[in-house]
Amino acid sequence: MNTTDKNILNVATLNVNGLLDYQCQYTLKEFCLQHHIDILFLQETHVSNSKVSKQLDNYFDFYRCFWNFGSNRSRGTAIFISFSLNFSIVKYHRDLDGRFQYIDIKIDDVLYRLLNVYAPNNEGERKVFLDDMYPFVLTQNCKIMGGDFNCVMNPKIDKKGGNLERGSIGSDKISQIVTDFELVDVYRHLNPTKFNVTWYSKNISCRLDRFYFSRALKPYIKQCYNLPFTFSDHDCIVSSFINSTEVKKGDGYWKLNASILNDKVFCDSFREWFIEFTDELDICIEMWDYFKEKIKEFCIDYCKKKNKVKYSVIKELERKYYRLCSAEKMSPGNFFEQIIELKTQIKHFHLDNFKGSQIRSKAKFLDTSEVPGKYFFQKEANKGKKKNVTEIRDDNNVYNKIDDIVLQFEKFYTNLFTEEEIDEEIMDFFLNDLPQLEDIDKDICEQFITVDEIIDSLKGMENNKSPGPDGLCKEFYLKFIDIFAPMLLKL
Repeated sequence: MNTTDKNILNVATLNVNGLLDYQCQYTLKEFCLQHHIDILFLQETHVSNSKVSKQLDNYFDFYRCFWNFGSNRSRGTAIFISFSLNFSIVKYHRDLDGRFQYIDIKIDDVLYRLLNVYAPNNEGERKVFLDDMYPFVLTQNCKIMGGDFNCVMNPKIDKKGGNLERGSIGSDKISQIVTDFELVDVYRHLNPTKFNVTWYSKNISCRLDRFYFSRALKPYIKQCYNLPFTFSDHDCIVSSFINSTEVKKGDGYWKLNASILNDKVFCDSFREWFIEFTDELDICIEMWDYFKEKIKEFCIDYCKKKNKVKYSVIKELERKYYRLCSAEKMSPGNFFEQIIELKTQIKHFHLDNFKGSQIRSKAKFLDTSEVPGKYFFQKEANKGKKKNVTEIRDDNNVYNKIDDIVLQFEKFYTNLFTEEEIDEEIMDFFLNDLPQLEDIDKDICEQFITVDEIIDSLKGMENNKSPGPDGLCKEFYLKFIDIFAPMLLKL
């Protein structure tokens, strides 16, 4: 499935205009083999249930297929990933309308988020859809977003025929996503002013199908081009890039979500772990950082297990939702209220997940009663940009490769912290004749710190703040002050 260079990945997006026709399936299979498509985004599959999807899984047996069901007449998306790639799936999400899905995937140790988009034709629905999609673009992974966006960005070079003033509704929403998450339109990156269209009708043609990549991938983009597909009125768009390990990022900054302290099971488990750990190991000042790292590992492990259970609940709710939708088609009106209730429950779970963005954005004026909105996702996205170093300069050179940037940082700090010889005369000049404390003041300063002073110090900190780089917030220490206090006094 790959090209001769094993590091080159070919990703493609195609509005297939229905995948239920056997001739269309055969043509698509041959098309993918001929053009060495490693990852394929499909829109408008018209696949509506697991019975059909399993049949297609067996037919496209050289791909692992991820389906998001629509109806048998409209909507439906899919992502195909070639088994020839060295990949593992980290996370998968799909909406309930057959229009959007994403996969967090690791390919040769590089993390990507693959986002497949099928925006509505209706202008009002399209704007709501793009707003709802916004938070799902938020990730530290490199982003590959493709699909049929059903609007043009620049009518002068993306549209032919019809009213050039129309067809761009929603482009402002897409521009906002591109700006906030530092994406590039792959075709326009390679062809800034060249006219191009991907969808054709009798009197109008438009560039509706596009790929957007993370800006970090720009140096590795090789090409982007249209390929006709005979069973659709859309062209297939293929983008090729080098899967380079240089685009990998660090793990980022972890911070404990204080809401976990309301979880009784967590609190009881931590106390039990704390007693067992400290019985086996005497925590002195030299061991303090090591101990905090172990606390962090405990918290992360617990939250991962809790999230795994939560995601299994979401998946079960989604399965019930799809079953009810099928039943509603057979008996209209009989299951409508149950469908709305299930949809509300699923949305509640997703909103709960998004509250983490409020915490990570570190916004000082957060209203705790407010539902997570675009503002907080923008805050977190902008915060991520500031932490991402893409280029550094010295007096004569510019460095933009990751290995070179890391090397320059290493040289700078090695030089900064290299021990220098101390001039004894200068030191004596500054230290001699310094004012001295009275004995009574010395006694006060040398008294042992009390538990009350530790508690007052913690309470004086801002809420949801970490008193160090370990990510453990003040609420965490206060919650367990009865077991932490003896250790903190000793330190």
